[in-house]
Amino acid sequence: MDDFETRGAPLEYWFFKFNQGRLAFLVDFIIRRRQHQAEVRLSLWVDGNGRVEHAFSSSWRANRTMVTVAGCELGPRGSRGAVADVEWQLDYAAGSARIDPAPLPLKLLRPLDMQLLSRPQARFRGAVRVGEERFAISDASGLLCHYWGARLPERWCWISASDPEGGAVEAMLVQSRLWGSPYPRLDTGYCFVTEGPRTRLLISPLTALMGLRGSWHDFQLHARPLTGGERVRLDCNAAPEQYNDLGEGIRQTLLGACRLGGAAAVSGSAGLEVRGY
Repeated sequence: MDDFETRGAPLEYWFFKFNQGRLAFLVDFIIRRRQHQAEVRLSLWVDGNGRVEHAFSSSWRANRTMVTVAGCELGPRGSRGAVADVEWQLDYAAGSARIDPAPLPLKLLRPLDMQLLSRPQARFRGAVRVGEERFAISDASGLLCHYWGARLPERWCWISASDPEGGAVEAMLVQSRLWGSPYPRLDTGYCFVTEGPRTRLLISPLTALMGLRGSWHDFQLHARPLTGGERVRLDCNAAPEQYNDLGEGIRQTLLGACRLGGAAAVSGSAGLEVRGY
């Protein structure tokens, strides 16, 4: 099955994001089948000033090659659309890195709120227009992601950072219900790191244990391998006013700082998102 092919779940998201120059840009395509509603949601910043725009529709199309909502389209190689005074025409390549953290038993049994597939080394080109200003996008590093399931987890922390040379950090810590029951709940997560030719993927609680410390806008994420070896620590922060309010208790920025093991990694262009913290 293709990474972007629809799963037909009650709730399904496709999204991409990148930073280039003065623009930070994220687009969500969302289908809420139980509510018979779809949405295209933009979260963007120009010169550090953030805003959120929405386009809702009671109809949509989603198949193995394309998602279409409110006249906007997203496929495996590109996306086009317009919401409010923002318009985009983008092509992208997914890149070689692929994150698929759920083991086969979880894919089959589906006990968690959501499943995820992520391509953290995507490259973007094309154009974005915001109001009267046009931004040319040329080989911008970013992310493509698809996730689906029964409902949004009540609590999560997400980190995504990349650099022009292809380095990437992506991590997520989620508190999920099991088969929708209020209790028990399970903390799961993953941490993907590339450093030069080296790539690491830790999955909690299968191959590592992950934890979070700090506040919702200034925090540390830790991942400790179960079999010993090098721990991963991500120090992440952004000013509270740099976060966009996406609704549903979700706060997000693409202007964050992310440091790996205390060393400078990405400053001013990391994606950080929190819910329930």
